[in-house]
Amino acid sequence: MLTHTEEHGKQKCTQYWPSDICENEAQEGLIFDSKKEVRLVSVDLLIPNLIKRKFIIKTKDSKSPSSEVTQLQYLSWPDHGAPEEEDFTILRTILDYMKEHH
Repeated sequence: MLTHTEEHGKQKCTQYWPSDICENEAQEGLIFDSKKEVRLVSVDLLIPNLIKRKFIIKTKDSKSPSSEVTQLQYLSWPDHGAPEEEDFTILRTILDYMKEHH
């Protein structure tokens, strides 16, 4: 993800994840179309301006397995243009993470 949810007073994307980490199984996550639930499992700041979130997505149908999803959110990509040269280390970190985990 290469944006904030809001920039300069304009909505850039809808926050499709819960704001709070689910501490236990009894705590409900964010419900989509009454069939899917998204639970925020962890949030880590990898380096400045790079957030890693882990979600569990499960279908209300008990026969379907849960899926774990990792989201990387880079907060310094400019709305118009390209990152500054010093930001390339963060981009390299994103690419290295993706190579290692996917």
